Amino acid sequence: MEIDLARRNRLIPLLRRAGQSGISDAVAELDLDAAHAAVLNEASLLDAARVLRADDREFLVLKGVATAHLDYPAPELRQFGDVDILVRTTEHAGVIELLGSSGWRRTAASPTAHAGSVHAVPMRGSLGPDIDVHQRLGPRAIGLLLDPDRFFGRSIDFELYGTQLRALSREHRLIHSAVHYRSSSGQYRRLSGLIDVGVIATRFPDVAEATIAEANELGVRWFVEASLNEFYRRSTLAVPDEWARALATPQTRRLRLVEAAYRHEQRRPMLEEAAFLQQLRRPRLQFEHLSGYLRPGQDYQHRYGRSRGRDQLRYLFSRVRATRRANDRHDGPDSATP
Repeated sequence: MEIDLARRNRLIPLLRRAGQSGISDAVAELDLDAAHAAVLNEASLLDAARVLRADDREFLVLKGVATAHLDYPAPELRQFGDVDILVRTTEHAGVIELLGSSGWRRTAASPTAHAGSVHAVPMRGSLGPDIDVHQRLGPRAIGLLLDPDRFFGRSIDFELYGTQLRALSREHRLIHSAVHYRSSSGQYRRLSGLIDVGVIATRFPDVAEATIAEANELGVRWFVEASLNEFYRRSTLAVPDEWARALATPQTRRLRLVEAAYRHEQRRPMLEEAAFLQQLRRPRLQFEHLSGYLRPGQDYQHRYGRSRGRDQLRYLFSRVRATRRANDRHDGPDSATP
């Protein structure tokens, strides 16, 4: 059971090191697989970095790779299954086109009218692992709250095998980890994301005040606070004094519909859509987004074989029903404590 839980939640390296003396051959082999996957992912990242830098494209490394090298005591403790980078929204389409012309293949499509709001586009290179090219730091409404330019403005340097890269600041890495964990559902809400929050908070409590102040200003404090509370409850570790003081400050900006959309462990697609439309604010943008479902564009039609409005409506209703069935079967994230 422990091995299966660790595999699903990308915790194999932590499981192996937690049981050094009595480690099983199965866990040792899985740990080697995780290390091999990490090398491939990092090589894929460096390959993409070479292409982007040759064209003077700015990007930030997100999530697993950055957190492993900047926040964990040793990078091999953080298992990750792909690579995530953030580019500026105004350059997203150009970066996708550039990678495509360099041998990378797009593995998913979205309606043309949604191109400016899509969270990320997965691209696959010759080495195999996917790179998710983000223009937003969260799905739907959350992505509109987290302005990429703000995150670029406070980014920091780090080195990967002699190559200089850039990542989010530590405060922004914790915020992003919390938002990603709380907005994920089903198999995608992994305990590795929750542990990222806990590792940063516990190892670097000096960022507490600045992190909570920034989360307040961005309107995502609930995501950060809920993730921190869950981590310390499930780990039974004491909340550092710095975090206790920061969390005791009042919440200055609360977006109740956004919180409601992601408060539950199961997906609420209609609430997510309502929260997104609310954050779009302008009626013209709201109309363009909704009508985009019925006019998906050629790339979407070629990939998925749906072009007519009736086909799309039938598909959308089927997805809502499928989500409800999945919610009925799924009890939320794994409840066992790793």
